[in-house]
Formats: sequence, structure tokens, C-alpha cells
Amino acid sequence: MEKEKRRKGQGRKPSGPGESLGCRLFYAWAIGEGVSHTEIAERLECPLATVSRYMRGKRPPGAKAAAKIQELTGIKPDAWLKR
Repeated sequence: MEKEKRRKGQGRKPSGPGESLGCRLFYAWAIGEGVSHTEIAERLECPLATVSRYMRGKRPPGAKAAAKIQELTGIKPDAWLKR
């Protein structure tokens, strides 16, 4: 089975979501918009690993990051606290 070839700069596809509502909404937004973790990290001006942690539920965004995510996606900051 041959690996799917990616174009340069295409970035990783988003991994599966964590359990919080914020994680699930963030994941659905990324899939719906067709954006990679790399693109999201660039738009949020944060490290790629941080975007991955937010999406997988390994770390909820802080107040500033949640505000940036809301501006980008429309996801309200309190969604990261709800399961």
C-alpha cells in the first residue's frame, strides 16, 4: 500500500477530537474548512504541537488562545469546559 503523497506546505490533517465540546467543534471546523494543523497554527500564531493538544483535548486553551480560536472559528471559550 503506497503512502499518500502530500504537496509541500500542505501540512498534517487534523487528528481525532478530544472529549470536550470545544475539541469536537474545533475538529469539525478544521475538517469542514479543509485546513491542516499547520494552517491553524499559522492563523493562531502558536506552535503546531499546541494546536494538536487543543484538538485532542490534552490541553485546553487559555483565555487569550480561546479568544483567538473564537475569532477564527466562532467557538465560544466556555465550550472547552463542556463534555
